[in-house]
Amino acid sequence: MIIQKHEFLKFKEFTQNYFKKEREASSADVLKGLEQHNRKLYKTLEKAAGKKKVKGYVGRLLKSIAREGWIRYEHKTWLATPKWGYCTSCFTPLEDVYLIDIDNLQYCHSGCFDEHGAVEHYDSYADSYIFLFMEFEQLKRKYKYYLERRGKNDFEVHLELTMILKDLYDLFNDSEYTSLFLSGGDDGPLASEMYRMLSILQEDAEKLEALLEQCKKVLPVTNEIFSIEICAEVMRKRKRPEVLREFIRTNRKYRSEDNKNKWSTPDSSQRSGWYYALVEDKVLDGKIEAMNEIQCPECNQIVDKKWSRLIPDDFFYCDECYKNLDCVFKFSKRSF
Repeated sequence: MIIQKHEFLKFKEFTQNYFKKEREASSADVLKGLEQHNRKLYKTLEKAAGKKKVKGYVGRLLKSIAREGWIRYEHKTWLATPKWGYCTSCFTPLEDVYLIDIDNLQYCHSGCFDEHGAVEHYDSYADSYIFLFMEFEQLKRKYKYYLERRGKNDFEVHLELTMILKDLYDLFNDSEYTSLFLSGGDDGPLASEMYRMLSILQEDAEKLEALLEQCKKVLPVTNEIFSIEICAEVMRKRKRPEVLREFIRTNRKYRSEDNKNKWSTPDSSQRSGWYYALVEDKVLDGKIEAMNEIQCPECNQIVDKKWSRLIPDDFFYCDECYKNLDCVFKFSKRSF
């Protein structure tokens, strides 16, 4: 009888946890550990194989797991010896993010490195290597979503990509890594690993730049709003100056739906043209107010520009939203 897939996966999970601690064991040892840890799964295997054959059945299951490459069978003993591509401590499959120790073994993160008692390298790159790995791990976690899935092209994505790219370029411009770029990492195992991480980040930065450009294509050039508001008294008059009547007729699409005395545009020079064309008529002199506003990308409210802040994505945010975003991105603690 063959166990179900979900039962095999449970057995595999148990096996990983077991060998993480024991590192070597016979099939009988693994079976005994399973009986103590998960009596229900043990009974399932016993039923599938028959009571007298369960040890051999566990051996066949372990042989199947061994194809992944993190345990091997030698002299009737299963040994936890992960091949390149698996964490030495927890046997997690690895991709770009991993640490190496002095024996050139891989670890999925610093927790596994420390838990396994791995020995760090002694060369001059040791401290820089650990620091770069932490940056690498954090940055990959931040932008992984954008490279794997096609997200919305909106202000939120634009801001997040902008900040991620700023962090990436700050890293690339760090004088600590100048010699690595020049040598191609040809200065020992840690230099090679650091060059590998930086090269991956550079390749990903190009992809993120392309995503940022896609955002820019669908977003406005600016979220500034340049408006004029004409005195309500003038607007109520049945006989309006000819220049005003012509202005209203030709600029219908810029008229506010909420305030019929107000016209708005994202083009400051266009607003200036409106204003000076209208005040040429002395009747309108002093009857027109020019206003500078922004439409906050976060809360969508229109506020006076003096109550807003420009952040690194080159859009203005209201003071309240700026404070909230500052808690996340730490604008005030960065240099731009």
